[in-house]
Amino acid sequence: MFTVRKNEYPSKQTVNLVFRERSINSPSRAIPAFLLFLVFLALFVRFGVQGQLQKMTSAQASLEKVQADLSGLVEYNRDYEAVREQYSQYFNDYLNEDEAVLRDRLDVLTLLEECVMNQADLSSISIQGNICRISITDVP
Repeated sequence: MFTVRKNEYPSKQTVNLVFRERSINSPSRAIPAFLLFLVFLALFVRFGVQGQLQKMTSAQASLEKVQADLSGLVEYNRDYEAVREQYSQYFNDYLNEDEAVLRDRLDVLTLLEECVMNQADLSSISIQGNICRISITDVP
């Protein structure tokens, strides 16, 4: 099954000591490798650095434009509260449907003061919705 080999020695009598080393230091390999490196470096600088800087510059320019627009609008709306206060004296657009239907409470209190308080003493006033409940005491 297994065969036993006899000790055989190599039969070659000469040695070839000429060996050609291939390294990156040889000009035939170093120059194309260096040119390839330069191409990759140029692509990286163009798209990785300059492209990002151009995007950042355009974003900053658009930000400055929007900030200028915003400051103009803020300046334009500086007196908004005064205008809104004047407007709300004449229009009730800020009220919802239920609130718009209700009577003004100050008008109701003025009416009570002018008509009822001259005739009798009021012990309590309750206004809920459009219903006013008053408790009158000392009616002559």
